[in-house]
Amino acid sequence: MIDDDWIANHFDVHSPELAKDLHPTLARARSQCPVTCSDEHGGYWVVTRYEDVLRVAQDWETFSNELGITVPAVPMGGSGDGGAGRMKILPVGIDPPLQREFKRLINRYFTPAAVAPWEDATRALVTRLIDGFVERGECDFMTEFARPLPGLAFFELALHAPPEDLQQVNEWATAASLTGTPEAAESLPKLAGWIFQFMAKRLPNFRAMFIGNVRDALAPEIAARGLQKHVEFSGFVSEEEKIRLFKASRVFLMPSKHEGSPRVIGESLIAGTPVVAYDIPNYRPLFGNFVRYAPPFDLAAFQQTAEREILQMRSGANYLNQMDLALSRFKEENSWETTQAKFLATLERMEK
Repeated sequence: MIDDDWIANHFDVHSPELAKDLHPTLARARSQCPVTCSDEHGGYWVVTRYEDVLRVAQDWETFSNELGITVPAVPMGGSGDGGAGRMKILPVGIDPPLQREFKRLINRYFTPAAVAPWEDATRALVTRLIDGFVERGECDFMTEFARPLPGLAFFELALHAPPEDLQQVNEWATAASLTGTPEAAESLPKLAGWIFQFMAKRLPNFRAMFIGNVRDALAPEIAARGLQKHVEFSGFVSEEEKIRLFKASRVFLMPSKHEGSPRVIGESLIAGTPVVAYDIPNYRPLFGNFVRYAPPFDLAAFQQTAEREILQMRSGANYLNQMDLALSRFKEENSWETTQAKFLATLERMEK
């Protein structure tokens, strides 16, 4: 029951009662208790007046997004959650000035002109979902419409996933988005396994090698999907072996969401191997057009870019060959010998 005490002390944004009586309850809160601290879900603040909401939204130095944006708060994770709890929701889970960099990169892919070609297919998908319950005259809006729509649009319209996979992969993707939960830790490897299986079907004789400590997280899902012949786990390798692997590969895929000093991209380029990576802020200043970029964290675009580069390499077309002079300068400026000389010169200047 929503009463004055509920509004002042136990405000619950997930309450079914609030959903049934939202606007009158918010009006009541604005008049009697416009700012309050609720004891629900571990405790959080509630503001209901327009001026206060606007200030909270714009004053990021006081009201930071870095510590979380959900109710209840997502735990920061630990060794048993597969890292899911430490993942941020970008760009809304970070503050300026970094947030502005991500938004600048992302916004151009969501202009009216960029999304216009999706209109007819999206309308058809929405109509199909509504047709599933319209004859009943009622529905569970979240279960039957709001939750399925984003994932189905992504996997069906962008990836063209097989119809028989859509429901399951959409469920995994939805669960994986709930960062910090057991469902996310369980679903992320399943989602990754499906993606590699999908690529194996699209690219005959596709083979991927994972370098680093990822076998425990991904091997069971890879095995369950029968992808062992397409995937190899090398573990950690020596520097010499790493360069050999780069030279033996058609494309280096760099799906990281954050990198401080992405040395491996430079190593792949020096080895003459094309690179596909997300267009995150610190790549272009270092590598310019030597990398083939996908919009940040747009999995469909990343996969499409990777497929295109793999197919081009299979046909003998390496885009780096068209950049010989610039790439030669890059190799010279970033060789170990040049880097060593610069480092020693810096040390000498510091000693003087």
